[in-house]
Amino acid sequence: MAHFTRRNFLQHSALLALFLPSLAVQAADSSTAMPLQLVNQWRLSADGWVPNNPALPVMHFRTTQPETTAGGLIKAGWTQQWQGKPFAYQHFHSSTHVIFVVAVGNGQLQIGGDNGEVVPARVGDVIFLPAGTGQRLLQSSHDFSVLACYPEGNNWDVCRSAINAETLQRASNQKLENRTRRFFNRSGTVI
Repeated sequence: MAHFTRRNFLQHSALLALFLPSLAVQAADSSTAMPLQLVNQWRLSADGWVPNNPALPVMHFRTTQPETTAGGLIKAGWTQQWQGKPFAYQHFHSSTHVIFVVAVGNGQLQIGGDNGEVVPARVGDVIFLPAGTGQRLLQSSHDFSVLACYPEGNNWDVCRSAINAETLQRASNQKLENRTRRFFNRSGTVI
């Protein structure tokens, strides 16, 4: 894990302040925001061939309403592109961020590469992985399933080895600002 300074804390707290309310977008037919609780957030430096994303933190939330969370993400400009078990081999996406919403069962994800954090995931967990972040499923219940959501218009790739400088730059250039503005604009909040 990367060294976490006061400056990093302030930067990531600001990102969290933008990101957390954005996930709490109210559904058009709902009068209450979904409850989301931050479990953990951390930054990662490169781990061997896995670049990770030192500019954005991995964020792990918990909710009691995974279906509402996924629906809120979709209404806010993210698309659910698949549902099932994540890959059991180490990989990352260089072209997009991903948010996993655990819909069924429980499992253990390794995030950040072969030396990365082992994260227990259960129904209701919401995990934001910035572009370039290593990920793999270590073990799970037979029914474990996540909803994988990506920013609208982004397609995911699967990188299983070191990448060239151009692809690495693309991963590090992935931003959240436009997506965050979409969340706020759709919820009626002006940034």
